[in-house]
Amino acid sequence: MKGKTMNDQLEHKQNSCCITDSQGKLSEKQAVAKLAYLEQWVIIENEAKAQLTKTHPLHSYQQGIDFMVSISTFINEYNHHPMVELYYNRLTINWCTHSVKGLTEIDFACAQACDMTMDAMLG
Repeated sequence: MKGKTMNDQLEHKQNSCCITDSQGKLSEKQAVAKLAYLEQWVIIENEAKAQLTKTHPLHSYQQGIDFMVSISTFINEYNHHPMVELYYNRLTINWCTHSVKGLTEIDFACAQACDMTMDAMLG
């Protein structure tokens, strides 16, 4: 999908995978299998639900702000909002679908979109 924007890529992924919350919560086995396709993401249990989390190293606080602005388009478009902790030299992002109290397809698609966004920012 070279030459496409990150939103185009996420839209293609959503259309090809039929990502919706209505698909329901992924089993632990399904989530672990999907985790194999993401780099440096981990599944943690927090507040009795699984969350997909990754800490991105940053060169500056502003880079974290720029990252959040970049992903805000698909966050708002898909009405799927992560938990974010922003520090001077790192940003931790957590994805989880609160309506099912766990992970769904869209959490993994959003994690992948975050990686694409960060890769594009770092060049």
